[in-house]
Amino acid sequence: MQYVSTRGSAQTLGFEEVTLAGLASDGGLYVPESWPRFSEAQIAALTGLSYVDTAVEVMAPFVEGSLSREELRDLCTTAYGRFSHRAVTPLVQIDHRNWMLELFHGPTLAFKDVALQLLGLLFERFLSRRDDHITIVGATSGDTGSAAIDAVAGREKIDIFMLHPDGRVSDVQRRQMTTVLAPNVHNIAVDGSFDDAQALVKAMFNDAGFKTRFNLSAVNSINWARLMAQVVYYFYSAVRLGAPDRSVAFSVPTGNFGDVFAGYVAAQMGLPVERLIVATNVNDILHRALADGDYSQGKVVATATPSMDIQVSSNFERLLFDVGGRDGNALAAQMQGFEQSKAMRLTNAQREGAAALFSSVRIDGEGMNRALRWAYDNAHQIIDPHSAVGLAAALATTDLDPRVPVVTLATAHAGKFRDAVERAIGQRPALPVRVGNLFDREESYVKLPATFEAVTAYVADNAPRLTMGDVRLETLIGEPWADYGLLDSGNGRKLERYGPYRFIRPEPQAMWAPAASEWHADGEFVPGSDDEGGGRWYLENKALPQSWPLGWEEVRFHASCTPFRHLGFFPDMAPVWQWMRAQVAGKDSPELMNLFGYTGVGTLAMAANGARMVHVDASKKSVAAARANAELSDMTDRSVRWIIDDAAKFIAREVRRGRRYDGILLDPPKYGRGPEGEVWRLEEDLAPLIANCRALLDTDSRFLFLTVYAVRMSALAIGELLSQAFADLPGNVEAGELAVREEARGLLLPTAIWARWSAA
Repeated sequence: MQYVSTRGSAQTLGFEEVTLAGLASDGGLYVPESWPRFSEAQIAALTGLSYVDTAVEVMAPFVEGSLSREELRDLCTTAYGRFSHRAVTPLVQIDHRNWMLELFHGPTLAFKDVALQLLGLLFERFLSRRDDHITIVGATSGDTGSAAIDAVAGREKIDIFMLHPDGRVSDVQRRQMTTVLAPNVHNIAVDGSFDDAQALVKAMFNDAGFKTRFNLSAVNSINWARLMAQVVYYFYSAVRLGAPDRSVAFSVPTGNFGDVFAGYVAAQMGLPVERLIVATNVNDILHRALADGDYSQGKVVATATPSMDIQVSSNFERLLFDVGGRDGNALAAQMQGFEQSKAMRLTNAQREGAAALFSSVRIDGEGMNRALRWAYDNAHQIIDPHSAVGLAAALATTDLDPRVPVVTLATAHAGKFRDAVERAIGQRPALPVRVGNLFDREESYVKLPATFEAVTAYVADNAPRLTMGDVRLETLIGEPWADYGLLDSGNGRKLERYGPYRFIRPEPQAMWAPAASEWHADGEFVPGSDDEGGGRWYLENKALPQSWPLGWEEVRFHASCTPFRHLGFFPDMAPVWQWMRAQVAGKDSPELMNLFGYTGVGTLAMAANGARMVHVDASKKSVAAARANAELSDMTDRSVRWIIDDAAKFIAREVRRGRRYDGILLDPPKYGRGPEGEVWRLEEDLAPLIANCRALLDTDSRFLFLTVYAVRMSALAIGELLSQAFADLPGNVEAGELAVREEARGLLLPTAIWARWSAA
């Protein structure tokens, strides 16, 4: 199965890659391309199966292509063998229609164990297949941290850094994290709320350089694999109450929306879910969103249910994406607006789509206490405060068919919240014997301010980082956009669209068979010998204009069939332009250089974003074309110096002048001549050019990006060149390939190699 990002621009990945990645590269969350569907017969066949067997059947479609059924069964058997109840997630009846689904029989006494025991094993299995180390960073409002730490403590190739809000988790929750003294476990108490901790984790994932340098991964419910495992207990409980012949309602105490979204996934798979009741405490952003369409962040109020003290519900994005028509671009803009203003309104489609299955109830502290007493007085059940919020919401929901059973998810053992339970019912719950001498063990954690600088510095000091010697080469992928796409490729050629026209060009790396047996194009470039000038264009469309306008983001530019087989720009550079924009985001009027700037699309991409640009190219014709593109883009008033000069000579003069830049993009040719006949040879001249570029950058600079086309050279080689040149500057050096995604099959066509230094 393949997975897509809720924000539309990250590459599609398989289950193994999604599990290790956690958050998508565009800041979105991964979801399956489509929901698998179970027939009534398939659901009925789950009746009487063990929890492990149920898990294999439910999860098999999601792991297809990454794990066999036998591998999945082995992992589930190991994960759920650590639970104290043979049913793993037993149902307990509390009155004629209400049931509690006990999810706290795992090693850390919380529902998070159901998913995280499996996730730890998945990490280990996938890492065993590759020479990788991952650094898990996560935020916890109490239970996720202990469950994740228990799942990965002592495992090879994994370090975990868990952030919790200082003083806002129970003493049991804290000690379950901080008394684990394995060398790969690092606990951080941040001076702030869970939302502050979660925002720091997201910021680390959104910092591309930092994420790559430490190979970050996630265990929070932003990780699809964790959420997938939670879908199982909806099926397991529902079939025991009569599904598929009987529908079932679920009441779910939640703050981050992950647990209840798993119920939504089960419904999309065909499980007859009558209603999903979203139970919140006074931190009620989810209730307001579902009841009134008001998704606005409030101030976090500390309560007796700390795992729900959340005002930004990460997984809610998955629901908005699915019920809103799966428009990633639209959702990206919507979420960007929310992240800036901390408020947004749900669209009509989102509200109507959610209302088909969800309702919500806000439960305050007194309502929670009444539910604790009700369970104790009427069913002789001692439940925890979070489960009490869920039960209170279930009892308050009176518009359901009385024949529909209501299952409240009991998310934690009451012993984890002894003080709150004792205040409500007068009985102090005991911790299970399997917890051991928790309060006699040594604690180990650090207290840090809730700042990106403080937390990342601690991670950087304690996590293994990738070096050029062991780095995974990264692929920057150019996705199709409105005016460009790689339609098909194969047999040494590629078929591309440039606006309304199609062209065939030679491509030696397209060694596979094309998707289509016949191509129809407006023109084709046929290569020839050097004596013939390298080839020529053969145009089928006699009405093809000499040039025509195209666009990328804010930039407009001319395309044309040049004598050099390309069409006036390099479309595979689009992810490079996006990356450079991200590096200087927030910097006022950064000064950047585009060396070997050609027709200026990269220059204008940065100028459109507020950068002051220096554009250098030895070709008068290329600079004239760049100026024409600036005029077409209505950017003649932007700060751009158009320089016609030999690149190496210009850079040397800039060094002598003592100039500095915030970033440099250079795209040198394999061979070239300057305006006065200067000869450029890549293998001989690149190293001194890089040395001079380094002299133009300092500790306040943001990046250097180098691309190399049409040469027999390794990405690791140019990466090492940059590593040595930038050894005296803090930051990160990475290397990899550029590729373009083919529209026909989604395969990647490599086009160039790259290396980059960034200050992150």
